[in-house]
Amino acid sequence: MEQIKFITSMWLLVAAGAALLGRDKGQSGIKWALLGLLSGPFALLAAAALPPRDRDHHVDSSR
Repeated sequence: MEQIKFITSMWLLVAAGAALLGRDKGQSGIKWALLGLLSGPFALLAAAALPPRDRDHHVDSSR
């Protein structure tokens, strides 16, 4: 029973870490949290490998 609690808490921490990394890089934190819940450490690695999103870049759709 203790192992299940430990694994569950670690999985949730990994999901939270992926959400924070994704958010800090300009992505949706909720999207990365869900990916973290589904794929665990793979989402954390993917979020860490993300390049930062250019927040000053705006697409002019009036053209």
